[in-house]
Amino acid sequence: SFNKMADKVNVEEGLFKDKENILDDLSKVYDESLYSDITFTLTDDVSVSTNRFMLASRIPYFATMLFGEFAEKSSSTVPLECCDSEVFKKILDFVWKGEISFTNMKIMTVLDLLETARFFCIDLLVDGIVDYL
Repeated sequence: SFNKMADKVNVEEGLFKDKENILDDLSKVYDESLYSDITFTLTDDVSVSTNRFMLASRIPYFATMLFGEFAEKSSSTVPLECCDSEVFKKILDFVWKGEISFTNMKIMTVLDLLETARFFCIDLLVDGIVDYL
């Protein structure tokens, strides 16, 4: 069992790397809805909670909204009029896991996701959706 542990330790040229575990840990936090500190009310009147830091660090739109000069930086519930909860949850998949599954997604949802990604200026996601289409 020691060799298995040694295989997981990744030290190259004096640099220790743990990138796989950080993504796993972030995914766990997202999947289990841990450490949420903001709730968005979407166009379908569904509320979705998440973490300000993750949104702001992955999407500049939210960095400005939540940590800029806007009132939302002190608010714990924010209305978001640009999408419904299904699309916002896909955006959160991108934020937290770095992936979105288009499998079994209706074409209208994909198009709504594209529109929302454009609204939030998430160019990488826009390009990925366009490639998929």
